[in-house]
Amino acid sequence: MSGFKEREEQEMLKMKGIAGTEAEYSILAQRYAGNPLALKIVATTIQDLFDGKASEFLQQDKAVFGDIQDLLEQQFERLTELEKDILYWLAIDREPVSLIQLQEDIVSPIPQQN
Repeated sequence: MSGFKEREEQEMLKMKGIAGTEAEYSILAQRYAGNPLALKIVATTIQDLFDGKASEFLQQDKAVFGDIQDLLEQQFERLTELEKDILYWLAIDREPVSLIQLQEDIVSPIPQQN
């Protein structure tokens, strides 16, 4: 995780009113792979259940994955088939690719306007 990205995650947690040390913010960011949506959900949980204290949440040693998994699934299901294909190919490529390369990867024909 880059230092810049980690600082952004820490600032987001602070803005959400989460009290913690840099080490605790770092643990939260790593535990949720820096996913902004996941961190927002976790921040809400920390606020609601642990009075905003990251240390108390981390002592529970439980990750909040059920809610996040459901939320991501709902968001994914809202996508069109083309958008899902694009996400699959981006995951397969695992590196930045050009639009032309992405179009070549996708097997089904794509209308130019899409």
